[in-house]
Amino acid sequence: MIDRSEVIRRLDEERRHLVRDGERSEVLPQITRLCIGSIRVVAFSLLSTESADQVIAGEIDHHRMLGESFEWKLYAHDAPADLRQRLGRHGFEVGPREAVLVYDLAAVPDWAGADSPCTVVRVDRPEQIAAYRRVAEQ
Repeated sequence: MIDRSEVIRRLDEERRHLVRDGERSEVLPQITRLCIGSIRVVAFSLLSTESADQVIAGEIDHHRMLGESFEWKLYAHDAPADLRQRLGRHGFEVGPREAVLVYDLAAVPDWAGADSPCTVVRVDRPEQIAAYRRVAEQ
């Protein structure tokens, strides 16, 4: 059985610290900025009800001074609970929702068996990540 709180903890740890080839990050007390070429992203935030509007305004000012647009990645468990609405009030265009899917591969499901047209494998070697990225980008 998957422990939801552990999945969220690991997702947040990755959002906070993961930097892939060609990326740069700035881990600040309440946010993590990620630069992927010319793309700028707030990849992680740890905000309180009291600090959220000030941090959002600070990021807008920071990127305005750089002359760069940026995206703010928001997950359903991010605080405060009204962060999506706050970002909208600050002028962010709220895009479509996306999903993070987690599947426990401890037991092979029927649909992934030997007769399946799909191959399900655990990514456990760095060289597999390039193949995953190619598929994900398609």
